[in-house]
Amino acid sequence: MDLKLLTKITILAVSENICSVSKKKTELISLFFIVFILISL
Repeated sequence: MDLKLLTKITILAVSENICSVSKKKTELISLFFIVFILISL
Protein backbone atom coordinates (compact mmCIF):
# COMPACT_ATOMS: atom_id res chain seq x y z
CA MET A 1 0.00 0.00 0.00
CA ASP A 2 1.39 3.38 -1.05
CA LEU A 3 1.22 5.44 2.14
CA LYS A 4 1.56 8.82 0.40
CA LEU A 5 -1.30 8.01 -1.98
CA LEU A 6 -3.41 6.72 0.90
CA THR A 7 -2.73 9.92 2.84
CA LYS A 8 -3.76 12.10 -0.12
CA ILE A 9 -6.99 10.14 -0.61
CA THR A 10 -7.71 10.32 3.12
CA ILE A 11 -7.15 14.10 3.26
CA LEU A 12 -9.43 14.64 0.25
CA ALA A 13 -12.15 12.42 1.68
CA VAL A 14 -11.94 14.04 5.12
CA SER A 15 -12.06 17.52 3.57
CA GLU A 16 -15.21 16.61 1.64
CA ASN A 17 -16.80 15.10 4.74
CA ILE A 18 -15.99 18.09 6.96
CA CYS A 19 -18.01 20.30 4.58
CA SER A 20 -21.14 18.24 5.29
CA VAL A 21 -20.21 16.77 8.68
CA SER A 22 -23.43 17.93 10.34
CA LYS A 23 -25.58 15.74 8.08
CA LYS A 24 -23.11 12.94 7.36
CA LYS A 25 -21.39 12.09 10.64
CA THR A 26 -21.81 8.37 9.97
CA GLU A 27 -19.87 8.66 6.69
CA LEU A 28 -16.99 10.38 8.50
CA ILE A 29 -16.93 7.64 11.13
CA SER A 30 -17.01 4.99 8.39
CA LEU A 31 -14.10 6.71 6.64
CA PHE A 32 -11.93 6.44 9.75
CA PHE A 33 -12.71 2.72 10.04
CA ILE A 34 -11.76 2.21 6.37
CA VAL A 35 -8.49 4.11 6.89
CA PHE A 36 -7.58 2.02 9.96
CA ILE A 37 -8.33 -1.19 8.02
CA LEU A 38 -6.17 -0.09 5.07
CA ILE A 39 -3.27 0.89 7.35
CA SER A 40 -3.40 -2.46 9.15
CA LEU A 41 -3.18 -4.46 5.89
